[in-house]
Order: sequence, then structure tokens, then C-alpha cells
Amino acid sequence: MADVVLVGGRAVGQMLIDRIDGDPAWNIVCIIDDGLQQEHLHGIPVRTFETYDLPCRLAFLALSKPADKRLYQARGEAIGLTFASYVDRFAAVGKSCKIGRGSIIFPFASLLIDGALGEFTTLSAYAAVGNNASVGNYSTLMNFASVRGANTGEDVVLATAAHVLADATLGEGVWVGPGSLVRRPVPAHHFAGGNPARIRRRTDEAIDQPDGPGDG
Repeated sequence: MADVVLVGGRAVGQMLIDRIDGDPAWNIVCIIDDGLQQEHLHGIPVRTFETYDLPCRLAFLALSKPADKRLYQARGEAIGLTFASYVDRFAAVGKSCKIGRGSIIFPFASLLIDGALGEFTTLSAYAAVGNNASVGNYSTLMNFASVRGANTGEDVVLATAAHVLADATLGEGVWVGPGSLVRRPVPAHHFAGGNPARIRRRTDEAIDQPDGPGDG
């Protein structure tokens, strides 16, 4: 059994706690998150980056928003943490797949033959990356979302049940709304939604997005 800390303990962190509880491979010794403002979560001690004083230096990054992932990765590495990937025992991973450092794959998610995940990518429950598809660094696919034979840039977020079809390349920083079906390329830093998906606005405009890997 390997000791590990969770960096970030909100929605993704709580889901990881539920999955790892009872798993003989891992033992969560602490959560590091400046935003929780509590001493324990699910019985696990919570520390801030400034107060973390345990010898364990192996960590999972448990966040979904790309900007939060980048920030907490940098802060974790600054205190000497090394990030590992987590693949749930009920996830499906095909042959010749690539899983980047720090990625999290939840139960019933699938990564098919020759699929590729960049670093610090999150596949939520029932999310899917198809044959020869690739998802860029710091991206998140929420519950039931999928990328099928397409490529995405970094910092991409697919909301619940959003689907990207073959050859519909997504640029860096694209957000896709829930239930959307993307058939055509979406340029970098734009929000797309609908069925079929249409470009709605730039992602640097004010939008209210969920914090967790599912619906909130």
C-alpha cells in the first residue's frame, strides 16, 4: 500500500476518496487545499500548502478546472510533491494508449486503442476517448462526455454528455456545453454548445461553469 496525498479536495477529491477507500493499493494520508477551510474531509486531515508537514511526497491532483490544475500543480511541486496518475480498476484502457502524468481516470470511463491523454487530464465516470483520439494537457471530460476520433488542445472542458465527433478538432481553451454534439472544428478560446454545436462566445467572457467533474 502506497501513501498518497490529494491536492485539491472538492468535488473531484471527494470522488477520489470514495474510489480509493478500501483499495489496497493506496492510502490517503492528507488533503492539501487552501480553499476547503475545514480540518477534515471524510475523516481525512486537511492542510494548506503552507502548513503541510508530512513526509509523503506522492500526490494525485484532484481538480477539474484547467486554471486550478495549473495553479495547484505548481504549488504542489514547489513543496516537493511528485504527481502520479490514477486509473480506477473499473475503467477500460485499450492497447497502445498513452496516459500523461497526473491524469485521473474514474470508473467506467474508457480510453480506447491508441487513445492518448495529456498530462493532468480528467476522465469522469462514463467519459470516453475513442480510437486514435487525443486530449490535451489539463483538460476535463465530465460524466458521459466523449471525444471520438478527434484531437483537442490543452485546457479543454467538455460538460456532461458533450460529444466531439471524428475530425472536429478543438483548439486550446475550448469549453463545450452539456449535451452538445460537435461536428466541426472549434477555434481556440471559444465556447460551443447545442446540437449541432455552434460557437457562442469566447471563453474569456464571463460564464458560470461547474466546479466538479460531473454536474457540479
